[in-house]
Amino acid sequence: MASENLDGAIRGYPSPALPSAARSSPDFYEANYHDAAYQELHSHLHNQMMQTARSRALTRQGTPEAFPGTVVPSLRQPSAVSWAPQRDFHATTGNVDQSWQANLPITEERSVELWQNYLDEICPWLDMFDNANHWRTTVAPMAQRVECLHYALLALSARQQERMNPGKPHTESLILYQEAIRLMKVQLPTLCTEVIAACVLLSVLEMMCSSPRAWGKHLDGCAILLEAAGINGVVGGVREALFWTFARMDVYRAFIDDTVTTLPTNRWFLSADSMSAAVRLFKDKPGSDSYANYVVFLCAGVVNILSNMRYSGPVPDRDAYATFVSRWKAMYDLHESWYNDRPEEMRPLMCVPPSKKRTSSAFSTILYSTSVGISSNQMYHASMILLLRDKPKEITLPKSHKSMLWHARQICGISLSNSDHGALVNALQPIWIAGRLMSHHSEHKAILDIFEHLEEQTGWATSWRAKDLKEFWGVCDEDS
Repeated sequence: MASENLDGAIRGYPSPALPSAARSSPDFYEANYHDAAYQELHSHLHNQMMQTARSRALTRQGTPEAFPGTVVPSLRQPSAVSWAPQRDFHATTGNVDQSWQANLPITEERSVELWQNYLDEICPWLDMFDNANHWRTTVAPMAQRVECLHYALLALSARQQERMNPGKPHTESLILYQEAIRLMKVQLPTLCTEVIAACVLLSVLEMMCSSPRAWGKHLDGCAILLEAAGINGVVGGVREALFWTFARMDVYRAFIDDTVTTLPTNRWFLSADSMSAAVRLFKDKPGSDSYANYVVFLCAGVVNILSNMRYSGPVPDRDAYATFVSRWKAMYDLHESWYNDRPEEMRPLMCVPPSKKRTSSAFSTILYSTSVGISSNQMYHASMILLLRDKPKEITLPKSHKSMLWHARQICGISLSNSDHGALVNALQPIWIAGRLMSHHSEHKAILDIFEHLEEQTGWATSWRAKDLKEFWGVCDEDS
């Protein structure tokens, strides 16, 4: 493969203006937080994020705008006044007075419950593609020292429990959320690790309990803060873990909205000069987590290439289309290479076809030994469905290639066969992508059952996605 084709496949076209997902969404506020104070604080926090990033950008050399009207810092050539990665907030303040913990708006017993829930239910998803488990081993101790991060962590844990008990009022999570936002506004200019972590946690909260129209705005703010803080996919340590958690959410949003990622992939690294080098970096770095993040990177490349092609109009010019064809083929080859070269722990333990005697079994049983194997393979299959959906007619694939339906059935089989809660959360968007290819009522029922099970077990909202699929299938609740 020519180097320019590989680089172009990952870069995609210049990122267009962000689509409507970045707008505020009243459906989230009305369905989850009726308090007008939440809306005001949420908007104020977003504005503060943008203002903080702009002020930081003034001290660094700029790049082309990533968001309309917003200058972002360059990751390529820091200026002489560019600052080193921020020290942790607690390190800049000496001995931290933790007396504030005694003034939490919840009892000590309840605080322990929320912490335990964070460790048991939230961390497995956050640390899904991180073998070092930074959200558990590094961020958790940080939250004991820094108020805004502590409140963000407790708010997310409380909201997850409220989602698990629909009859429970959301007062607790709202109080904690509001306090986290109030404290973050003061500490945002530091761009310290704890503040960025708090920002990511609040994005997870919104992603958990609302439609994508609501959390797109917060992802936009997170993206520009990450760039302003110099956080990317190779920065190392806990800050790199924060980036990849954000990147997964960014890709999911792009999956849902059929649009580009908020943060263009050519700014996921220290240098945007060679994306071929980025691919080698993933392949050469040991560990299943790095290989899993590689498929996140490939998924982002797919949605960006396909979306930018659609932005070019119904009849793109000849050169633009030729570029798209070469980039499509490069991306297809990278996906096939990813699948064929998977490490052992990311390959299935067994794959058992559905039994003809068991009519209730619509999909194969596909067992994995690791959560990272479950989720990374589902992301691969989802990305391949999108890629094959827009295959250029000029390209002839080998006879051995798998169809979109095969990839879709793999996604559903994996979801039905593996009960890891973190992997279930990651499965929401791949299942929806796969579900649009299913036509038999037994397949529809199995998929709707997966969605219901996912929400019951994890608290993540799925009903809006189930409704989308039923409308796509043309079935009513009685039929399903």
